[in-house]
Amino acid sequence: MAEGNILVIAEARDGKLLPISDELVGCARKLAGDTGSELTAALVGSGITPLAAGLIARGATRVFVTDEPIFKDYDTGAFTNLLEKLAR
Repeated sequence: MAEGNILVIAEARDGKLLPISDELVGCARKLAGDTGSELTAALVGSGITPLAAGLIARGATRVFVTDEPIFKDYDTGAFTNLLEKLAR
């Protein structure tokens, strides 16, 4: 990811974006507009690909989606490793 851009980690459960994801994208969209930055969202889980369109509709410029069975249940190590790579 380019320096100076904003990365939001979106959360989903039971096939739906969690309300905190809306709040984070909304705040980040304002910040991105104020600073001329690009807003990227990361969405990690299993069966979550269709939710990416909702993040775009809420203001994300792009969405990195990792939709794999291994991410069905939260695992700190697996999520941390993936998100660290995305942030670079």
